[in-house]
This record gives sequence, structure tokens and C-alpha cells, in this order.
Amino acid sequence: MRVLLACDKFKGTLTSREVGEALAEGFRSYSDEFEICIFPASDGGEGLLAALQVPLALEFKTVEIQAPHGVRVSSRFGWEPARQRAWIESAQALGLDLIPLEKRHPLELTSYGLGELLLAANKLQPHEILVGLGSSGTVDGGMGLASALGYRFYDAQGNLLSGAPQDWDLLEKIEPALNPVAFPVIRILADVRNPLLGEAGGVRVFSAQKGASAHEIERLEKRIQSWLKLLLPILPAAEHCSRLPGAGAAGGLGFALAALTQAILESGAERVIQESDLEQAIANADLVITGEGAYDAQSAWGKWPQYLIQTCQKYEKPVCLVTGQTVQLQDRPEGLRQTLDLVSLNPQCAVSKRASLQALHQVGYRLASEWKLDI
Repeated sequence: MRVLLACDKFKGTLTSREVGEALAEGFRSYSDEFEICIFPASDGGEGLLAALQVPLALEFKTVEIQAPHGVRVSSRFGWEPARQRAWIESAQALGLDLIPLEKRHPLELTSYGLGELLLAANKLQPHEILVGLGSSGTVDGGMGLASALGYRFYDAQGNLLSGAPQDWDLLEKIEPALNPVAFPVIRILADVRNPLLGEAGGVRVFSAQKGASAHEIERLEKRIQSWLKLLLPILPAAEHCSRLPGAGAAGGLGFALAALTQAILESGAERVIQESDLEQAIANADLVITGEGAYDAQSAWGKWPQYLIQTCQKYEKPVCLVTGQTVQLQDRPEGLRQTLDLVSLNPQCAVSKRASLQALHQVGYRLASEWKLDI
């Protein structure tokens, strides 16, 4: 029996690979008759480079950048020699794991480092740059990114500002770069489909995950509204870009890249499936297991399981969903046969990596015992 394990990361606890390995151990402890294939998944957020390293024969390029809280760190991007494409995972520059707990205050964090990563990749003269957005700790609407690309910020008195977060509330005027960088086609692989602002916007929906309080979320929304307004005189298309599906990804970086570089927004999950051999693996599988840390209303905005389940429907393959925690939804995805969540097995899974790994082993064993008889 062929089993495909294609789970996204359990944010803050386990990588995609760790989830797959723990489930596989559970299957194998029940029987060695299972043929297990583990696919490191990503919807554009954390794990993008790992998911595509083997299928695209990526080479990793190391570069020093500014982390969201201002310190210099080592980061990397992927280079695809065969097609001369650069692959950037924004989480490598802006991920929560780069930011100490005591520094996780989105009002004080910048996306400047992503701009540096983009410039470094562009020096290789790629035919195309693909930027995965997701799993970021910043919510600056791309102000830091713009600063890295040479945009100039001024206060009400015409004084040039530093472009750092502490100056953003003083911002009254923006001017484009004196020597703008020429980029090839840039594709944004967004992990969500939310627009930038409003009740369903990325700022309101996801900022709490990054450490923002309710009061800070209101401040972030107003700050980015002002940022958008100030961009309009030099980038009239910015208003349209703010409403695009995926504009709210990674704290508004989908919007910023679309407005500043004319980047094309698309689904990260769809692109990963397209670029890898995953679809063939689905066609060959008898059972597919997917999952993510939390399956809730936000999952319908473009997260990994949604697209994987849709692809499995195409091949009429049964799918089981394994999550850290599942919120009961009115609309159960068509084709989903079974849902299991770890917190129901052990509440400690919400805070403990060890407990989560043990629970995943149990879930793998249980699924093996149930499906071996069913198929």
C-alpha cells in the first residue's frame, strides 16, 4: 500500500519534514508493508526551499541581511541553474524564528532584509525571481522593503528619514529611488489570498499571530492605510494592488512587491505542486495524508491542505487531514475522508514538541490500522 505524507509545517513546533517522519514511524511500527513517500510541503511560507530543493536541483546562496529587529544575520536563497531562476523564501529573512520572543513587536519590525535578499538574488541576473511569502514576523506593508530598494522617506518638514520603524509614524512624503533597480519578472507565491486592508485583510487577520495586541493591530492598520495613501502619487496602481488576492500575505508584502516591482501574485501552494513531482506522487498513492498546525477559517484563504485536497480529488484519492488543532467548520472540504487533531489526543501538544511528535506517531499507527483494512 502506497501512502503519501504531504503535511505543511506545524508553525512554531515542527517542520514539514518532522511531521512526515513522525507519521511515517507510526505507520511502520504497525506494519512494514507500507510504501511511504514523504513530501516536504510549503504554501509559499516556511519550507519553500526545502520543498523544491530536490525537484529543481536548487543551489543555496548565502547572504548577510538585516533581521526584522535590526541585527545582521546570515540568510539564503535558492538558485536553479537549469532555468536561471532565483527562489526566495521570505521566512529566511523575516521568519518568527529569527526574532527573539522579547522583540516580537510588529510595530517595531522591518521587512528591510527581504529587500536585501531580493537585491542579492538579482545580482545573478536571473530570468525570473520567485518570492515565497508566509511565516513572517513583520507587518509593515513593505515599508522596510521599499527602503532597501532605495525609496526615500520624508517628514512634514522635508527632513529625510532613516526608513527604520521608529520613523514611520513621522512619514509624510515618499519619493522613488534615484537609481531604481531593474528586475526581471517577479512572481509572488503567497500563502494566503487575503487583501491588504479591511476586516478580511492580512493586517487584521494575521497580526495577532505575530505578537500584536488588539490596540497594536489598529495602529498597524492605520499606519499601512497612510503608507498606501502616500504611495499613490508615485504609484497610482497601488490602490488596485492593495485589493489583489494575496496582497495581505506576510504582513502586506504581497501588496508591496506588486506595487513596487509589478510582481505577479499567485498561489504558493499551487506553484509548489506545479514545480514538483507531487502530482505524480498523488496519482501513484493509495492514501494521502496532509495537514498543518491549525485548521480553521483562515485555512480557506489559500493554505496548503486546501490545494492538496483539491488535487487529490482530481485523481479520486482518499485524503486524511492531521492537524495540531482543528476548529469545526461548517464547510468540510469535499474529498476529505478523515480529520485527526493532536490536541484532542494530548493537550500538551499545543506547547510541547515532544508531545506533538509522540501524538503524530500514535496518529500514524492508528491510520495504518484503519486504512490497511479499508483499501
